[in-house]
Amino acid sequence: MLEDIYKKNSIPNGTGERAAMGGYTHQYDEFARKVYECIIDGSLEEIRVADADDNVGKLDDICYATEREVHGYQVKWTNSNNSFKYNDFKELLPSIVDGWRKLKILYPNKNVIPHLLTNRPYSENDRGIYNKEGQVIGPFIQYKSNVLDKLKDGSAIEAKWTDTLSELKVFSTLTDEEGPLFWDSFAMDYFDEQDEIRVEIKYSDKRIEDLLDLARLIQMMASRKERKTLATRHEIVRMLNWSQWSRLIPEISIRYYAFDFTDPSSQLNNDSNRGDKTVFLYDVLKMMESYGFKGEGHTLLYRDYSFLKNRFQDITT
Repeated sequence: MLEDIYKKNSIPNGTGERAAMGGYTHQYDEFARKVYECIIDGSLEEIRVADADDNVGKLDDICYATEREVHGYQVKWTNSNNSFKYNDFKELLPSIVDGWRKLKILYPNKNVIPHLLTNRPYSENDRGIYNKEGQVIGPFIQYKSNVLDKLKDGSAIEAKWTDTLSELKVFSTLTDEEGPLFWDSFAMDYFDEQDEIRVEIKYSDKRIEDLLDLARLIQMMASRKERKTLATRHEIVRMLNWSQWSRLIPEISIRYYAFDFTDPSSQLNNDSNRGDKTVFLYDVLKMMESYGFKGEGHTLLYRDYSFLKNRFQDITT
């Protein structure tokens, strides 16, 4: 009898590992999807992978910057049938707000969009939302549409739900000034499991092949000892050898004058070294690096032709 009860209540071997792997796999796949679309439309600037808490807080599951926006995600993925309840939202929101604040400091000139992404269906029967009289108002699925969605679009909230706003202000930790800014940008996303990245069709679907390569690169960045947390669009394209995407790297014109025509008599700018191949390559590389072109080398430039030629090839290939 005891043995039967134990078997009934025990967790099957490997359940925890499958849950962990399933969560990370879907997280990296979704990260790859978001970044891939931004590479295609040419808007991606950089990705941040497993970044420090001081930089992104708990919005580190998926984090990338485009020309105008920064997207930071907290991902909650599960193999179970558990629904997403109001108490789950209360527990997670403060850390999402904290990550939003930190990203706004890191990217003061961009619109920071915090995301909560889950594959758990919104609860239709939880009893965690009460009014001031202690009466249950409704489940989380109604709370999302009647409170969160209306805070986002700025529409009026029904009187039935207004009692929840004071509690929301307390557990969110948002100030009166922060509130409108946060809710205008906050996105609660439901994970679409229909867009599965299936490895068995990798060689018949170029998009799937690219997504798998990109997801693996993100995974490697997160797990390697040297902790490379940042990668620009240019670096991603180069590391994955995506020559087909090279046209998406914006062309930058860098002007170089071998002779200073504005001041022909200048001994400072028009000395005997002007026009020398080593000086020319050194000056061009200095200008390229000032425009953000980086290679694998982490040493300062010095005026040796062989060194400069190798650095130029490293940056441009």
